[in-house]
Amino acid sequence: MTKYVLPEDQDEYGDFCFHHLKRLATVRKFSPLIHYTSGANLINIVNSGELWATQIGCLNDAKEILHSVELLKHAIEEHEKTGPDEKFAILLAKMRALLSEPNPENAGMFVVCFSERRDDLSQWRAYGGPDGGYAIEFEIEKLLEATKNKGGYLVPVTYDMDAKTILLADIIKWTEIFFLRGIEKNRAPTLEDWIDEFAPCWLDHLSWLAPLLKHPAFKDEVEWRFIYSLKSEDFENLRFTERKSMMTRHIPVNFSAPNAKKYTPLPISSVVVGPKVQQRLSQVAVGDLLKSKGYADTVSVTLSDIPFRTAH
Repeated sequence: MTKYVLPEDQDEYGDFCFHHLKRLATVRKFSPLIHYTSGANLINIVNSGELWATQIGCLNDAKEILHSVELLKHAIEEHEKTGPDEKFAILLAKMRALLSEPNPENAGMFVVCFSERRDDLSQWRAYGGPDGGYAIEFEIEKLLEATKNKGGYLVPVTYDMDAKTILLADIIKWTEIFFLRGIEKNRAPTLEDWIDEFAPCWLDHLSWLAPLLKHPAFKDEVEWRFIYSLKSEDFENLRFTERKSMMTRHIPVNFSAPNAKKYTPLPISSVVVGPKVQQRLSQVAVGDLLKSKGYADTVSVTLSDIPFRTAH
């Protein structure tokens, strides 16, 4: 709850972020999206008709989210060298200080990860789990349509530095516009009050874009993400799992239409059985699992071409 940043201001901040989310969603051609997961999770996904979005601090490599933080911090530092307006300079210093102490573990942003890579060894290793895992292939057009009413966005991840530079320049530009607009409208009694409230509020809105900026070293993943911002009414639906090093938080996302019956099959086009000893037995079982929940025979179940290797 903000005291000086009004709902109409927040609507403008949100529109800025959603403009860039939509723009980023048009930069790559549509192709099927693959969600790599463990066997236990595949069963839960098919049985529930839901995918679990993971809190960004709980991702496999939580440090990846800090890439966007460092990019914005660097952009601010570079702009400070140009000698900005005195008031704006104070704001930039405040934002830089906040970015110097990021806390992704407290962010309300949750994501579901997909890849354009089908039957990819690095994805099997990262997400398949000890049993070899499964890769669920989704029809992207239907998935995009299903996400429209979920309060989130399905967007491709950006690895290209030129695209990031353009985005960061626009962020700096509109940071100044929104900040000075608040001063002109006398939103707060003092400059300090306005800066103290505007800076964290604006950065909170920009967090929508943070999960979409990844280091070029990860470009071979060709990743897409469904991004969802946790709402107060979602807390009773949170799910928790215990991993080796931490407890993770998730929110189930049901992609059925708003007025659909309670259970609606997901737009799955195929499932790939990962590298494992009993691939063919698992193939038959996955086929029966899909049939038991009403999936059509057209949903194929195929085997990974990557050979299984036992641990040494």
